[in-house]
Amino acid sequence: MNSSEIMQTAKKVQQQFRLPENVKPYATKLNLILLSLVLWSAYHVVDLNNSIKRETHAYGKAQEEEIRLNQDFAELQYEHSQAVDAKLVGTAAKEMNMREPSEQETVILRLQ
Repeated sequence: MNSSEIMQTAKKVQQQFRLPENVKPYATKLNLILLSLVLWSAYHVVDLNNSIKRETHAYGKAQEEEIRLNQDFAELQYEHSQAVDAKLVGTAAKEMNMREPSEQETVILRLQ
């Protein structure tokens, strides 16, 4: 096929698919409506993608915060248990009238 035959074939195809004059204004309006719908859809896809990224980032931050709070809670529980133990020992010693031994009361044992 040479270039003139290709041009003739293209003109025939174009004439076959040519819209009638009374349909052209509707086709133009339809194309504009479809274009606006495609643009609106693309905008919402991008917006949804950004929302997903924001939510994923916020979720990651919340998980980090949860880990930090769990560590703080464990440290506080440990400190509380230490304070309670010391308080119990102090209370028991007070009830039994216990005191620190003096040097005269201290006996050093040496094993041989």
